[in-house]
Amino acid sequence: MKQFFTLLILLFSAALVKAQESSTFSHYYVYPILVNPGYTGMGEHQLLLNFKNSWTGFPGAPKDYAVSYNGPLTSRSGLGLQLFSEQVASIKINKAQLNYAYHFDANSFKIGAGMSGEFQSQKILGVSSDPLTVQNDEVLQDAQDGLKLFDVSFGVFAQSKDGLYFGVTLPNMIRTRLDQNIIANKDATDPFQNYTLNLGFKHRMPDYGIVLEPSMMIRSYRTIPTQIDMNLLASILEEKVFGGISYRAGRTGRGGLLAGLRYGYGTLMYSFNYSFQKLQDYSGGGHELSLKFNLNNALGKEEVPKE
Repeated sequence: MKQFFTLLILLFSAALVKAQESSTFSHYYVYPILVNPGYTGMGEHQLLLNFKNSWTGFPGAPKDYAVSYNGPLTSRSGLGLQLFSEQVASIKINKAQLNYAYHFDANSFKIGAGMSGEFQSQKILGVSSDPLTVQNDEVLQDAQDGLKLFDVSFGVFAQSKDGLYFGVTLPNMIRTRLDQNIIANKDATDPFQNYTLNLGFKHRMPDYGIVLEPSMMIRSYRTIPTQIDMNLLASILEEKVFGGISYRAGRTGRGGLLAGLRYGYGTLMYSFNYSFQKLQDYSGGGHELSLKFNLNNALGKEEVPKE
């Protein structure tokens, strides 16, 4: 029984790392800061709150929470802080991330090159009271104490005055263990093994009062199949009301609908995601909610700090 439980913990640990790497808020194509540290400080000072509930209807379905701030530090740089929490059944993941980006101009593009440093804590909770638990098991104790890791990512984001934008993110470039936990060996990964590419264009149609924004993201991680997302965002009434559709191709295929409203210095956005996998027959789909506050407007600020 003890050997079986040890094996189970090892499998949970592998699943935990995969869950940590594969979780992404789908509102990234409205708020690029969710996936690219190069975007840090390229807009106004903003506070962003996110909640995501995936695979609703299953016991222990993944729930993700995030709160983040980012804004210009000077006219040429930006600073951001993000806090994440994810729970999948008995697996608990907490992350704290600090972003910094430097901005410069190249022809008609404004470019941000940024890095993020992230501390991660990954634990298994609530198993010590299980009657099948082997007390004083060394692997179980380590699982409850948690894995502690430090991660560095790099990103570049560029946007032009004409509405074209693109970005490249290299997550997990430097990934190191901060504990002596025996659950898993130190990850030995190629720093360029994981990447995210995104491309989009904001097309304004002033005669009709509509803004159309098609975009695409390609995401490749060592632990999950390559994902290709295609999105279309449409805004009306001076971009105060907007909606979107998304489609993910590949083995993890899904579709999504999005609706949002901007009022004053706040923006509220909700999306529903529907998987094309057979498990969707037993799930209520995925739900995501974001609330953004424009702190420039809220505090009466209009200018970016000078160098």
